[in-house]
Amino acid sequence: MSEYMPSSKEFLKNSIQSHAELAKDLLKLTDTDSGEAYNRFQVASIIIFLAGLEKMLNIAFGLLYIAGKVKWKEIVYKSSFKTKAGFTDCHRGLYGKIKELEKLGVDITLLMDIVEMRNYFVHDSFIYAGYAQVVDKSTMTARISPVGPQISYPLSPSIVWTDEIIQYYTDGTLNVVSSFVDTTDWKRAWWDISEKLKELPIHEIDVELVHDPDGHEKIMARIEELNNKYIGIGLQKLL
Repeated sequence: MSEYMPSSKEFLKNSIQSHAELAKDLLKLTDTDSGEAYNRFQVASIIIFLAGLEKMLNIAFGLLYIAGKVKWKEIVYKSSFKTKAGFTDCHRGLYGKIKELEKLGVDITLLMDIVEMRNYFVHDSFIYAGYAQVVDKSTMTARISPVGPQISYPLSPSIVWTDEIIQYYTDGTLNVVSSFVDTTDWKRAWWDISEKLKELPIHEIDVELVHDPDGHEKIMARIEELNNKYIGIGLQKLL
C-alpha cells in the first residue's frame, strides 16, 4: 500500500510554502517605505523564509532517518538536546542541515549566501577598539590610525530579495530535496511504522483524571511512559 502514498514533495511543500507566502507579504510592506524601514521588512522577509526552509528540512531529515539514509546521531548530535520518545526532530542548525545534505549528494548550497547574510544580521554585533583605515578629512589622505571604542552592528542586508527570488528558492529547494527523498524507502518505512502502531495496546483514561486539576499533567506523563516503553527514542522500537 505504500506505493499509493504521495510524493514527499506534498509533505515538504506544506512546511515551506506558507512561510514563502508570508515572506512575500512582508516585501509588499516595503512598497511605500524606503531606507531603514525598507531594510527592516526585507530582513524580516528573509528570516521568515529561512525559518520555513528549516522546518522543511526538519521533515526531510525525519523521512531520511526512518528510511535508514541517515543515522540518529547525525540529526541529534548534541547531548544537550533531550529528544523525547516518539519524536523525530533534526537538531542541526540550518547550516549543518545544508552541509549534511551536500554529503548525501543533495546540493542546495546556493542558499548559503542567504543563510550567512541572515546570521550576520541577526547575530553579529561587537565593540571595536584598535587600528583601522581612515581618511584624514583635512588632507584627504588615507592612513591607519587607532580608533574607538566603537559599537558596530549591521543595519541592512546586502542582497537583492524579491518575490520572484523567494519563489525561485522555494521551488528549487523543494524539487531537489523531495526528488532525493523519494529515491529512498521512506514510504515503505512510513507504512511499516503505521502498521506496527496499530498492533500496540490501547490504554483507557481514568474518568477521574478528566476532573483532576493535575489530570492533564498525569495524562501527559502516562503518554511519555508509554512512548518510552513501546516507541523508544528515535522510534527505535518501531524501526
